[in-house]
Amino acid sequence: MNSAYKKGINEGLEQGIEQGREQGLEQGASRERQILVRRMLSLGQSPQAVAEFTGLALEEILQIAAASEEYPAGDTPTPKTVSEPRRRASRPEKKRRKTRTPESMVTSRR
Repeated sequence: MNSAYKKGINEGLEQGIEQGREQGLEQGASRERQILVRRMLSLGQSPQAVAEFTGLALEEILQIAAASEEYPAGDTPTPKTVSEPRRRASRPEKKRRKTRTPESMVTSRR
């Protein structure tokens, strides 16, 4: 009885691990599709073009876009124009310290 119990537990664990693996793979693939859709929309692709390229339904593309931070709920995504890359804000220049040369060090000690 004890060996049958252990065998049943082991089989159940193996099945659970396999199901968890499958679910993880499905969730990962879904997440990658969402990232791809958001990237394509942010690069100016129309939702129709994204649907054609990815094979997803247009309704699914619009749902992903609405859930995205770039497209608040209710706004229809529109293609963006390509603009110049953002430049970093310039920092104020630091004051340079005067460096002392060996000659100035000798004369300043007097």
